[in-house]
Formats: sequence, C-alpha cells, structure tokens
Amino acid sequence: MCRTVACNKQSTRARNEGGSTLVEFALVLPILAMLLFGIVEFGRMLNAQVIVTSAAREGARYASLGSSAATVTSQVKASCPTIDPALLSVVVTNAAGTSGTAVTVSVTYQLDLASGIIAGMFGSDTINISHQAVMRIE
Repeated sequence: MCRTVACNKQSTRARNEGGSTLVEFALVLPILAMLLFGIVEFGRMLNAQVIVTSAAREGARYASLGSSAATVTSQVKASCPTIDPALLSVVVTNAAGTSGTAVTVSVTYQLDLASGIIAGMFGSDTINISHQAVMRIE
C-alpha cells in the first residue's frame, strides 16, 4: 500500500484514464469496422472476377472447337459452381462461324454486395463483373 502523495496521484490518474480509453475505442471502432468490411468485399469482388474470367476463357475454348451456343452457355455455367448461375449471363457471338473466324464469349455476373457501407460507396447494392474472351474457330 502506498502512502505517499506521488503514489496517490498515480493511482487516481490510472482510474480516470479508463473512461478516455473507452471513448477513444468508440471513435476508432467504426473506422476499423469499415476497413474490415471493405477488405472482405474487395476479396469477394476479386474472387468473382477470377471466376468470371476463367469461365469466359473456358467458354471461348469450347466455342472455338465448334460447340453450339447452348453447349457453351451450359459449360460456362457449369464451370462456376461457387457463384449463383441465375445471376450469370453468357453471350456467345459467331458460335457457328467458319474455321478461322473469331468467336466471342461475354460473361457477366451481378455480385450482390453484402455490406451496406460499401454498397453506399458504389451507389448500388450490386456490381456487374464481366469479361470477354475471343478465340479463333478451328
């Protein structure tokens, strides 16, 4: 037990700083939460972009081998098992072309943003992620 004046001042100061720590935490918490949600949403968008890019390339590869537009569309949707196929649109251009001509496969995915804070930055609850792949028909 401390009986000096300096010791009493130190223990009083330690008791008074508990409230200021709580106030500082309350001020910093929304910024940290927004940063965390931003990182998660960016990761989801990047993951969707990689999936859509891969699906468009695979669809163009199938189309270049002479597959029909319906077959290419079903193959593109099958190559995206982790995303909702109802939100995926596929457009195949020149699937029945002659050998040496280009076929184009465009894939668009409508990603629903989970965080209202991040959705406010984009001005919408959804964001369209798309990719276009072009290959020559063999």
